[in-house]
Amino acid sequence: MRYFPFFVDLRGRTILVVGGGIQASSKVRLLARTEAEIRLVSPSINADLEAFVARGRVAWRSGCFAPEDLSGVALVYAATHLPQTNREIGAQARKRGIWVAAVDLAEASDLLTPALVDRDPVVVAIGTEGNCPVFARQIKSRIEALLPPTTGAFATFAGRLRSKALSLIPNSHARRRFWSRLVEEFSPMRAGEAAPVLAPEDLEARATRLMRNDEVPACEVHVIGVAGEGADLSSEATSLLHDAEVIVYDIGIPRFLLDLARREATFIEALPGYALEEAMKAHLDRGTRLLRFVLSGRELSERRRLSALGFPVADLLPTQGSVSPTAAPDGHRA
Repeated sequence: MRYFPFFVDLRGRTILVVGGGIQASSKVRLLARTEAEIRLVSPSINADLEAFVARGRVAWRSGCFAPEDLSGVALVYAATHLPQTNREIGAQARKRGIWVAAVDLAEASDLLTPALVDRDPVVVAIGTEGNCPVFARQIKSRIEALLPPTTGAFATFAGRLRSKALSLIPNSHARRRFWSRLVEEFSPMRAGEAAPVLAPEDLEARATRLMRNDEVPACEVHVIGVAGEGADLSSEATSLLHDAEVIVYDIGIPRFLLDLARREATFIEALPGYALEEAMKAHLDRGTRLLRFVLSGRELSERRRLSALGFPVADLLPTQGSVSPTAAPDGHRA
């Protein structure tokens, strides 16, 4: 991965857009959704940009770009119709340590603008590292169809509950389980039937009742067999992987599967001589969601072995179905 995706707080920061045509207006239209201060430099501007200026959303200086325009700027979009001009603007910005995005010039840019699915505050960014923007737009259209209009409102509601959940549920594992239950029961993307439509005060009351059920949950070990490189996972197994807090895996489990897990997950490799069962029991006693990845063919024997040792073991799931990469990444989180 050459380009690392992250989200930047633009509140109170100044963004300079150089250009007055279609490319510039597309960038301004996107930036206007943020809380950034937008400066525009161009001898002339199109009607779309004139409307932003008339509303006071954009400050326009009529004229050609000058190095002085970079004063106090956090980011520059070089969006003229002249590639050489955009290169020169980028060079001036880089001299001052300012990041630049030059339209259609990846080699002259420090960042690329992704295709965005905006359900503020839920934002999904899709990029192809400049290889095929049209493909990114196709992916965007698929994701747009998956996220209902109420997605952002639900995330905002959940954000208001964070401090309350922290005070009412001191146990981190129980708190994680609360968030999972909240999303499973009330998220607009809930699986199966539609989430219940509740008034905000009713939704908050239901959420508070969930918080007060703050016992450390009893957990089972889910044993999943994996065939090796190029293996698929069923949607059920993939969901368990996303939720798992501890993943115990055999040598030979494909690395790309481990990379699908949550970033905060703890990974334990089942190495010979390691006190595996003691570590697993300690995690389960704390209410941790534990997943056991074994090589295909070992599922039943591992379930029997763990059951004989007193571990609560969940029913087997079908393991084939949804994940099939073309190549495994170069490493996994350890």
